[in-house]
Amino acid sequence: PKPTVALVQGACIGGGVAWVAACDIAIAEEGAFFSIPEVRIGFSPSPMIPLFLAALGGRALRRYALSGERFGAAEALRCGLVHELCPAGGLGAAAAPVIDALLHAAPGAAADIKRDIAACLAGGPDAAPDRLARRFDTARDSAEAKEGRAAFREKRKPAWYTG
Repeated sequence: PKPTVALVQGACIGGGVAWVAACDIAIAEEGAFFSIPEVRIGFSPSPMIPLFLAALGGRALRRYALSGERFGAAEALRCGLVHELCPAGGLGAAAAPVIDALLHAAPGAAADIKRDIAACLAGGPDAAPDRLARRFDTARDSAEAKEGRAAFREKRKPAWYTG
């Protein structure tokens, strides 16, 4: 239920690419490179394919999973595997504003967003518009939402902010 952030430097290969694909936000140094090399050693990375597919899309996944070739950080950005690039040694500076923004997010609301996105992507009954609307009605009256609105009105940080 917590937001996850991947910070990538150097080589990110196989399962490492799956970890990046599984994270909510990914930032890579410009010199990082990625590879899904399992095909070159004789097997399919079958359990990781859903993660790769969600992050890279079908065309890019077919290219890189079928060839096992390396691709750079700029290509990872273009394909959607990473959200942002930074210079070498700049991961801390690039991540700081993202992490601060995540700390402003209400923990329960963030968990609900992650759950609802997963449900919508899966296309199951939890993604039905009426269920989403009922969850919204409940969430907007929660203690967390009341604290968020009070903090906004009072021009202060909400109680959950720890930055």
